[in-house]
Amino acid sequence: MLKKRDPVEGGLVEALRYAFLLLKFRPRSVREMEFRLQKKGFSPAAVADTISFLQDKKFLDDASFARAWAQSRAARSYGLSRIGRELSSKGVERILAERALDRLLAGGYSEEKAAIELVISRKRSLLRGGEKLKLKRRLFAFLSRRGFCPGVVANVTERFFGGHAAGDEYED
Repeated sequence: MLKKRDPVEGGLVEALRYAFLLLKFRPRSVREMEFRLQKKGFSPAAVADTISFLQDKKFLDDASFARAWAQSRAARSYGLSRIGRELSSKGVERILAERALDRLLAGGYSEEKAAIELVISRKRSLLRGGEKLKLKRRLFAFLSRRGFCPGVVANVTERFFGGHAAGDEYED
């Protein structure tokens, strides 16, 4: 729940100063910025004016934020499903999130390749010790939490445990 604070003195100037401080750390969606300004206690008018100014000057742009967020999360080996959920939680409209994900795919992003590379990089901790069924479950759960679609998760799990001995092709 949004905790109300006493209104902050200074209005627009202070709201802009705070907004630029937030943007110094990372890009923000419009909804994120509105939430943070409201949480800080700025008046609704100061929040609206700040958002309007930042959008006019292109400091806030949900489309470019969605593209940048999707790209950075894909680089950290997250699946499309999780990236889409994160964009939604940050207030990005569904159509903008879908465009950002489509752009990722058009740029050559492959969920299966990303999942395989992730498993290879974490193979020692993910696939060490234990019985085969337990390791399969661990891998399946890990990839699912990372947001890979169920088909990709099943395919990658099969590649490591199915027709091949665990990790035959994937020695590092």
